[in-house]
Amino acid sequence: MESYLKTLKFDEIKRYDAPDDAVEYGFRPNIVAIYKGTNPEKTIWFITHMDKVPEGDLSLWDHDLLILL
Repeated sequence: MESYLKTLKFDEIKRYDAPDDAVEYGFRPNIVAIYKGTNPEKTIWFITHMDKVPEGDLSLWDHDLLILL
């Protein structure tokens, strides 16, 4: 993801690694890509999340996608 974001010409890309002994590399990467835009008084956030555990039985889910607005 970080490599792909670098091709999109963001103004700044920051990475924050969260320690986690439960994963192979010992950390979970968190990436923030910043595009300053034309109005510094307005901000839009896109936040995504990837689980490291299986989703389980999908028939028990009410929705397969959660969108928070």
